[in-house]
Amino acid sequence: MVLTDKDGYKSVDYSRLTPVLVEAIKELKAENESLEFRVKVSELENKYMKVEVEKIKEHLQLSEKK
Repeated sequence: MVLTDKDGYKSVDYSRLTPVLVEAIKELKAENESLEFRVKVSELENKYMKVEVEKIKEHLQLSEKK
């Protein structure tokens, strides 16, 4: 992708760079989708745990009243 002429000057062949950038974007998109899924799963788990904690609190409060 980087070319050097006979005088030592460097240049970039941008036409060869495009496919590399496209692949990098595809990889980042896949990683982003995976992370978004993991966040959604974590949010659901968190919501479930909050409900369970509330149930435990209610149970403890009922036990204390007896």
